Amino acid sequence: MNENHNGLIRQYLPKGMELDKVADEKVSLIQNKLNNRPRKLLDYKTPNEVYEAMRLAASLHGVALMAEIRVGIRNHL
Repeated sequence: MNENHNGLIRQYLPKGMELDKVADEKVSLIQNKLNNRPRKLLDYKTPNEVYEAMRLAASLHGVALMAEIRVGIRNHL
């Protein structure tokens, strides 16, 4: 999974680029694009959609349900 994320980031920041030269605004733009990109790993949901679903589940049903959601995500790996 980490190498896949590196590849996604490399679409925006070429290998060898000095990261301290990247403006905060550009980092935020890249972060927003990647967090709103559907992923096969997440059953074609975006990371933001999964995060919001987990946050809502935690607030409505407590931490026990969160464990069930994590198991469901792991089953797709």
